[in-house]
Amino acid sequence: MKTLYLDFETYSELDIKVVGSYKYLEHPSTRIVCVGYTWDDYLESIVEWNEDQNSFADFIQCLYEADVLVAHNAEFDAEVVRRFFVPKIPKEKWRCTMVMARIAGFPGKLSRAAEAVGLEHQKMGGIDRLMKKFCTPQVQSQLGFNDQEDIDLFSKYCRFDVQACRDLYYALKDIVSVDWASWVTHWEINARGIPIDAEFCEAASDFSKRGHAYVYEELYLALGRKPAPASMKAFLETRGYYPGTGGIDDIRRAVPGEDAEMKEIVDLYEAHQEKSTLKYQVGLNMLCEDDRVRGSYMYEGTQTGRYSSYGLQIHNMKKSDSTVEEADKLVGRVHFTNPNSPKAAYSLLKPMGEGVRHMIRAPQWKRLLVSDMSSIEPRITLALTGDPKLHEVIVSGHDVYKVFAAAFFHVPEDQVSKDQRSFVKPLVLGFNYGGGIQAAAKVSKDIGTEEAKAAVSAYRALYPVVAGAWKGLDDLLRDKVTGAYNVAFPAPLKLPVTLCLKSWVGGGAALVVRLPSGREIIYREFRNSEQGYGYVYTSRKGTVASLYGSKLFNNIVQGIAYDLLAHSMNELERLPGVNTVMHVHDEVVCEVHTDEVFEHALDVADIMCRNPSWATGILRDASISVTKRYAKL
Repeated sequence: MKTLYLDFETYSELDIKVVGSYKYLEHPSTRIVCVGYTWDDYLESIVEWNEDQNSFADFIQCLYEADVLVAHNAEFDAEVVRRFFVPKIPKEKWRCTMVMARIAGFPGKLSRAAEAVGLEHQKMGGIDRLMKKFCTPQVQSQLGFNDQEDIDLFSKYCRFDVQACRDLYYALKDIVSVDWASWVTHWEINARGIPIDAEFCEAASDFSKRGHAYVYEELYLALGRKPAPASMKAFLETRGYYPGTGGIDDIRRAVPGEDAEMKEIVDLYEAHQEKSTLKYQVGLNMLCEDDRVRGSYMYEGTQTGRYSSYGLQIHNMKKSDSTVEEADKLVGRVHFTNPNSPKAAYSLLKPMGEGVRHMIRAPQWKRLLVSDMSSIEPRITLALTGDPKLHEVIVSGHDVYKVFAAAFFHVPEDQVSKDQRSFVKPLVLGFNYGGGIQAAAKVSKDIGTEEAKAAVSAYRALYPVVAGAWKGLDDLLRDKVTGAYNVAFPAPLKLPVTLCLKSWVGGGAALVVRLPSGREIIYREFRNSEQGYGYVYTSRKGTVASLYGSKLFNNIVQGIAYDLLAHSMNELERLPGVNTVMHVHDEVVCEVHTDEVFEHALDVADIMCRNPSWATGILRDASISVTKRYAKL
């Protein structure tokens, strides 16, 4: 089997960090400067430059001969190959050392991964001048090939990159297992893109810029200084109001509604602090020619394997209770409201921030099928711990959050209000992983110390077996983890979770947690904490991170949730007429033809409820809804 390692250097008038790789590559100014490549049995790597029409002939032949293609951040390099060379190389042929490094607990950036692993070949430093010369538009006139010394030095840099990629692949290929099928599914979704209402985005971005500028000027006049949390807090204190930390919630509580003048200033300040509206411009920056944003997801973006996002930051979009009809009304208001007035600015900037997800809209003749794995974390917790009370709640079809709200507020379950449920939901998710008083205060600024104590006690009394699992994991970490997968999760499970310690590439030992799917979560350089409690490991960022029973429990639940989502998305890719275009935490959004909505809705819901063979102990459920614009139904 022939394995080809490769790396491109490209030039464009666009900044890839601003527009993302897909828009960057579709821009007419983008071109290849050079490519470095090598085979398994080559001692040196080859660099070919884009000098004339016969360039890259040898490299193109290598593409056809290769059985496996390896690159660091292979999704980008593969898209370069598809656009400029061979359009139909199967995605299944590609391997990505950035993904492998993240799984192994190392940084994703090649230079930092090579250093952490201790590779012989590492990225060369001190080539910023050459990157600017060959790859950026500031000195486009110098892109000619008339400076042999610079060409030779840049070629050396490219060779080192390719050799570092090959060394990293060899160092990691036998110690990490990658679900390449799920990576290909991720890549398909990234390349398919999220459909965007470009007209709404443009209007909202323009309103945001002008509205924020107007609010800034008004606040500057009122405060006599630059608007900021410290200056706002100081201003209120001179008027006899003491907002505690100076956060917007504290300010709202401190200023009475009958003080109309101060209320207007607070309204302006809240509008000024609404930063989510900046996402409209980010969406426009990344918008490809067909009104889609591509490349928003990062595979293996977190320690547990769950996705993270960048650019448009899909995972960090505010949740909105707006219905589709209300979302459409917001779109209309943005189009026809003048931002140059106090009332318009502070009455619309906040709804715009909460409504950023409404920019996602199905194209003509299409609809979005939205399906969510209902209460998946409590359901995985039940499968792991067997807590009888939690089992009773879930099997009987009760809402986990309403049950806790009833216990906390001392009201019948059927009288729990929407606000009470919303209040306890983040508390329940925090308490599920050992969260205490500080965690309660962090997720809910409206909760006092005594109320937080009562909430913690209420949860642990309601689900004592769950609380016992955290202690059990602490005991496992302290006493029983050895060099083999022989330490089982401390509960009568149907789901096998095992832990072991292994010596690890780069030095030190790694705690390896094998999940029921067979996938592993790796904690590199696992060791005792110097503080005397718990354990620490070296994170992907190279920082020291803590690990203890309840946090490990959280990671295990989150990891299993990811595995279920990945399995469902793989199955959805096999469903004709259904195209997954985005996913948020435990929710998938599929694009289907308007005439086939009801035909596909049942299939999507069925897949989102269907367990893989390793997860038979999880009682899954899923919701399904149909919408034109991404909004609550």
